[in-house]
Amino acid sequence: MVAALEHGATLAMASGHAVNLGRLRTAARRFQEQYRGALVPA
Repeated sequence: MVAALEHGATLAMASGHAVNLGRLRTAARRFQEQYRGALVPA
C-alpha cells in the first residue's frame, strides 16, 4: 500500500498476503496524523 503525504513524501507499507486492508488503511491514517503533527513548529 502506498499513500502520498504532504511535501512530496510517500508512505509505503509492505505486508503478506493475509493482511487486513482495513487495518493497513487505519495504520496509514494514524501515521499521516502523526506526520502532520511533527511538521507543526513548536
